[in-house]
Amino acid sequence: MPGRAEKVEYSNLPASDGQAARLRPMSERDWVATAASLAERFAERAAQHDREGSFPHENFAELREAGFMKLTVPRSHGGFELPLSRFVRVQEALAQGDGSTALSLNMHLIRFGAERESHLYPPEWFEELCRGAVEEGRLVNTAATEEGLGSPAGGGIPETTATAVEGGWVLEGRKTFVTLAPELWYMPVLARLDSPD
Repeated sequence: MPGRAEKVEYSNLPASDGQAARLRPMSERDWVATAASLAERFAERAAQHDREGSFPHENFAELREAGFMKLTVPRSHGGFELPLSRFVRVQEALAQGDGSTALSLNMHLIRFGAERESHLYPPEWFEELCRGAVEEGRLVNTAATEEGLGSPAGGGIPETTATAVEGGWVLEGRKTFVTLAPELWYMPVLARLDSPD
């Protein structure tokens, strides 16, 4: 963003030449190593969360602290803008410890890449999503799943409707599942317009 200093994440890993540790910008290797380290801790808790059907809030607190919520946010908005080829390696490392956590984080991270390509959100909304992810580690995912809908990407049309009213919109419908719901700050709702106008 114009007028804002770019914040760079740094690694304090040992220098490869055997010299004392030095600070340098995070590389893909650093992100993968950090993900692998987190995955070890996630693995210790995964079975318990599976047995209890509980949400791994502590995993997301650690991901937030390590800066993972901004991996795919555009650089122009303060993120790291990791391309898919690199982002997948980081996700693979996380999944070694807890596949559910990695998949859930993925639902947040793909929002930013998809928006860079499709421009579905008004610019001020996208700016808010990016700022929230970068500055506060806030999560976003779309509420899309409905009973009998199938994949919206495959042409499924939601039953949930959005009707324009004075001062905003009225949403009517039922979503059956939203990945990350217990941790979401932003939840855009997939709906069809009740009127063609």
